[in-house]
Amino acid sequence: MFLSHIQLTFNMSYETIGKLLEIFSKPADDSSGFQYKTLLDIGCGNGYFVKEMRKDGILAVGIDLAPRTDYRHIKKGDARNLAECFGNKKFDVITANGVLNSGGLLEMLMLTNPEAARCLIDKKVWNKKDKDMLHDNAVAILRSCYEQLGTPGIFINSEGNYWIDYLVYSKKDAKCLGFSPFIFQKDISVLIKE
Repeated sequence: MFLSHIQLTFNMSYETIGKLLEIFSKPADDSSGFQYKTLLDIGCGNGYFVKEMRKDGILAVGIDLAPRTDYRHIKKGDARNLAECFGNKKFDVITANGVLNSGGLLEMLMLTNPEAARCLIDKKVWNKKDKDMLHDNAVAILRSCYEQLGTPGIFINSEGNYWIDYLVYSKKDAKCLGFSPFIFQKDISVLIKE
């Protein structure tokens, strides 16, 4: 694996994702880093991260079910079907901050299936069926991201803003789709497509 020499600690935010990308592109040793030119941010909201990456010369775009801006590099769309917005365009990096966790998926359901989302919000404890519904949506997004990534490619998913959140997919799910999990913790994953 081309990133095996990196050791990190995390503060889950877009700043952390940016630091990860900086480390990947400029490793501490003398080896050449991961060179990326294109980036897709799913669940990009107001486009903050897309704008910052574009300032750094990265061809960054974003997608969100309900974008909070009309910034020209953000598309309205569903991350479960990225090909619908981007066709067969491949990205070097795909990022997601607060998307593939319990809170992010619940927010997505509020827009795509409000009745199911209200049922989950009203429950104090989620049963297996509830968790499976969130898991299936997370895996659909992850599959779509895998298909839009170039080879090699990196997918970075961080927890987001809610301390109670957790990733709703497993290391096994990532491996089954073809990813090599580089970092996999409760609140962040870095997955490699080689």
